[in-house]
Amino acid sequence: MTKLLPAQVLTYLNKNGVGPRNITGNTAGINCCIAIPSLNEFDNLKILLNSLAENDNQYFNDSLFLFIVNNTADAEDTVKQNNIKTLAFLEGIVNNRDSDFSANKIIKSGLRIAFIDAASAGKELDDVEGGVGLARKIAMDEALKIFNYNCSATKLLVCLDADCTVDKNYLTEIRSHFNSKKSSAAVVNYRHNSGEDNINTYAIICYEIYLRYYELALRYAKSPYAFHTIGSTMACDVASYIKAEGMNKRKAAEDFYFLSKLSKFCKVEKIDATNVYPSSRESDRVPFGTGQRVSRYLSYVRNEYELYNPEIFRNLKLWNEYYLSPDFDENNKAAIPASIDSYLRQNNFYNSFARIKDNSKTARQLLNQKTRWFDAFRTLKYIHYAKDEHFENINMFKAVEWLLKENDIPVNINEAPSIDEQRDILNLLRNL
Repeated sequence: MTKLLPAQVLTYLNKNGVGPRNITGNTAGINCCIAIPSLNEFDNLKILLNSLAENDNQYFNDSLFLFIVNNTADAEDTVKQNNIKTLAFLEGIVNNRDSDFSANKIIKSGLRIAFIDAASAGKELDDVEGGVGLARKIAMDEALKIFNYNCSATKLLVCLDADCTVDKNYLTEIRSHFNSKKSSAAVVNYRHNSGEDNINTYAIICYEIYLRYYELALRYAKSPYAFHTIGSTMACDVASYIKAEGMNKRKAAEDFYFLSKLSKFCKVEKIDATNVYPSSRESDRVPFGTGQRVSRYLSYVRNEYELYNPEIFRNLKLWNEYYLSPDFDENNKAAIPASIDSYLRQNNFYNSFARIKDNSKTARQLLNQKTRWFDAFRTLKYIHYAKDEHFENINMFKAVEWLLKENDIPVNINEAPSIDEQRDILNLLRNL
């Protein structure tokens, strides 16, 4: 089969690929693969599949939902047993054995399901590297080998998680987005469930306000990297995946680093017409992300109702407007905010910029190199630096009030709004 693969795919797999791993299921004629890591998710996976089964079936025929059921050899026995149940459930679907009502509904829906066993004895993920990044990478790299390259349709790699649910137009909107636009990468809109009034709800509302604030404040600052980095919302075409050298193997923040690298080669757009609903549960699997933030909130180790000071983003806006303009002159220190200048000096920017200019033959090359140097990672590092050295965090709701007013929404928010008021604030941010 490898002889039929495009040259660029073979080159990537030889240089950056992982595997091989066997895929169980019918993989013929696939143009879109949704890669779904599953670790200890037997109950949640059923909920996800029922959610997917309610999607419009327009693109079911050439879209594959590829689960990678995974654990390391040193995982707890309860995790391993849960994964064995998951594998048996998926195997029943693949072989059209309607062992229970859930499987029957999924089989009848026409969803194309396949799976990779990275959980059984001898097939586990490496104890050192094993985690969500490696699981995503294995599934996405294996997908490169099964696409129908004889068909001219865009070949898409989409990420989802086994503990999510999705809207009924999820697959249709993703496929339509890439079919109708010259888009190479995108993130799907998201909404955490926040219905019941309990401590977990308070935690997830607080966390999503933080996420929305950060993304919208970057947009205010005219950053090229103003997009959310949630793993279950990512999508890109094969060409961009290869340019970014594929998914990384990180156990945490794999989504941030993948999208950051991807964004150096193409614009990361947003698919607003549908939603992914990530899990709002507490978790200690990784040191970043939703589960960790919910856990931290519940442990009361710090004040969660603080956000980055708006002054950071005002400085960042001044910087981006000047730095990304044709008139940028690194010697004009009066045009560079002090917090930015001190950060640049600590990161050897001025020596680096001299090389950037020497190596850029055109204005377009210069702009590309400037954007790549002050990338998503350096943007985040600047924000952390500015918080630590120049501008302390402020009350969450005062920061949001500033942001909403910058978006022409005249609001006055007190510093300790009720949970219902917090929901209203979150909905305002969601709709910007």
